[in-house]
Amino acid sequence: MIYNNAELLAALASPVRFIGFTAWLLEDGSLKTSYSSNDRIISLTIERIGEDGKFFGYGVCHKLNIKLIDRDRELNITTNNQFMILYSVNYGASSYYSTPVFFITDVYRDEKTNELSITAYDAIYNNASAHTVSELEIESYTLSELVDECAYLLDGIEGVEAYGFSFDNEYVYENGANFDGSETIREVLNSIAEATQSIYYVNSANYLIFRRLSNDSDVDYTIEKSMYIDLDSGANRRLSTITHATELGDNVSATTGVSGSTQYIRNNPLWDLRDDIGDLVDAALDNVGGLTINQFELEWRGIPDLEVGDKIAIATKDGSYVYSYVLNDTLSYDGSLSQSTKWEYVEDESETADNPTNIGDALKQTYARVNKAEK
Repeated sequence: MIYNNAELLAALASPVRFIGFTAWLLEDGSLKTSYSSNDRIISLTIERIGEDGKFFGYGVCHKLNIKLIDRDRELNITTNNQFMILYSVNYGASSYYSTPVFFITDVYRDEKTNELSITAYDAIYNNASAHTVSELEIESYTLSELVDECAYLLDGIEGVEAYGFSFDNEYVYENGANFDGSETIREVLNSIAEATQSIYYVNSANYLIFRRLSNDSDVDYTIEKSMYIDLDSGANRRLSTITHATELGDNVSATTGVSGSTQYIRNNPLWDLRDDIGDLVDAALDNVGGLTINQFELEWRGIPDLEVGDKIAIATKDGSYVYSYVLNDTLSYDGSLSQSTKWEYVEDESETADNPTNIGDALKQTYARVNKAEK
């Protein structure tokens, strides 16, 4: 969540501001060297990549692209290294953490400009897809224990926290959830987020965060008209129905009774084979039914401290405010700082189809109702 420091926020909002960035180059988690915007850093972008069309049940990854000048070819940066990005404001002595650890995936040298262009991702993107359920060392577990085991497999994760809810420790998956062992940890995390009606991400302290969005949460930051360049604000999208859909046609839905959007839950290993689906769907609607997110696209001056899921109020040109959340955006630095933030509801036709239209789809979906662990 945004760093609540009045002096810092005043400096970020000031008409004239200097923002400098520092990149810590890490090796095995330890500081190897650092580069700053006063010497090596030409530019950098930090993207937070979510998933349009969903109110919950997905992860938001961080992606870093950084360009460094290396005229004398003396920099030695490889995919064994990691980056952490810090920033300072108005020549202040203090620096502020602004990102999780990034794991380098690509290093490219431009022979004409002597620039190194480096791409790196956080632990969700880089590590969660590299591990599978077969590596988990527990067979019987609660949801909380499953989350902790998943986090243990991800390099650089310091712990797990939940915002807006608590993990339910009462229900025990005696023989494990309905996994066959080949699923990636990323897929497991998606299932956990869906079952808890939350989103997840790695925060600036390198904690794996599960966060449930809420209309009732406080606004973390208000973006006034003086802070942005351009705003395109669309219609609100309201979550009104949650449906657990199956290939057998025995769909279970809960609705607020107010018009709005539907989110489908299908083939979730944490819900497969359970006999209390009706209760689970009702509870899910109680948790997030009526959640409303404004569709918008905003080009503005930027605040590095905004975290994924932070609630923002945006002043419109007619003097009113719209409310949304930080779910997809790009922070860009090339001597000055700018940020592009947006959220768009895109309905996925494959999600809105309740049942399969041919026998091939039916057979494929039937697999979700089979006890995978027991074949």
